[in-house]
Amino acid sequence: MTHLGIARLKSAAGAVAIALTLSACGSSQSPDHTSPTEAKSADPLAGTAERPFSSGATPLTAQKLKQRLLAASDLGPAYKAVPQAGEKDDNDGLGPCKREFARYGIKDPKELDLAAEVKLGFALEVGDGRSVLQESLSTDTPKKLAAVYKIFFDVLSTCGPLEAPAEPGKHGKITIEIEKAPLPTQKLGEEQYAIVSTSSWDSESQATKTVGVRDGNVGTVLTGPPDMVDQNIARAVAKAKVGK
Repeated sequence: MTHLGIARLKSAAGAVAIALTLSACGSSQSPDHTSPTEAKSADPLAGTAERPFSSGATPLTAQKLKQRLLAASDLGPAYKAVPQAGEKDDNDGLGPCKREFARYGIKDPKELDLAAEVKLGFALEVGDGRSVLQESLSTDTPKKLAAVYKIFFDVLSTCGPLEAPAEPGKHGKITIEIEKAPLPTQKLGEEQYAIVSTSSWDSESQATKTVGVRDGNVGTVLTGPPDMVDQNIARAVAKAKVGK
């Protein structure tokens, strides 16, 4: 998963929270590679993906994946698409959750590589601020995608609390709490996950929600303000399934 979702939110705290929680995974553009994660036959996570799947096992190309991203017109007239800048990798590759990844035998972020990933952000002007919703679509074989999503969300829900340095001239030290969140009430895919990251600084706080849904060989992740994610996750997953 290439950095599954750094949302450019209106405050530095929101951006830092997602940067820390969603910086662990890398991506490859080769659809037929096999990483050590998939090769471990004794991997306790493999059981989640052993059953037959309703969708094809062949990963999509990045170009085909792009066609399944939401468009601003899918969300409403108040939204506009915004480019998503590239992110820098952590020095050790697995960021502040390195110990938690090690529990699953992950020592190198390349073990979490997926065949392809695409993303797009959407801005909504509200009051005197700006909220940003980010969508990320990933593809690989159903077995590999299921294993990586499970590791990713299990690690994030147990990693923390985290601390981020102050943004120069704006905030004091930022404390970040990450925990599991209620799943969508409707079952949208074969697996679904949800976490909330709460960033606190000075006397303020901000919550950012991330929901991930895997259906066959495509995974959908939305990150942003909880209400925006809840309102749009079903729409995003439905469009991601187009062509299956």
